[in-house]
Amino acid sequence: MANDSKFAGFRTYRVGGFDYLMQYFEAKFTGTGTVHAVADQFTAFVANQAASGYEFFRTDEVPYRVTPGCLGGLLGAKETYGHCTIVTFRKKVD
Repeated sequence: MANDSKFAGFRTYRVGGFDYLMQYFEAKFTGTGTVHAVADQFTAFVANQAASGYEFFRTDEVPYRVTPGCLGGLLGAKETYGHCTIVTFRKKVD
């Protein structure tokens, strides 16, 4: 695991000469968003990591399932499903 204090709390892994950093990304809007606004937010997100020496590597859509807790289950709550966007950055290790 990398020891860059700026990324404390984020998962970083060292594999094959690179440190990999994975972060969740979600475009946020008030009102109506456009594909160009999503691209602008994503560009700023990637540029922020580039300023710390990380290069954009890839994105993945990761599915997840949320099971209701005890009380929710008793009250008839059902499992819910969704997905999130995980962005992977990497930095060459010297």
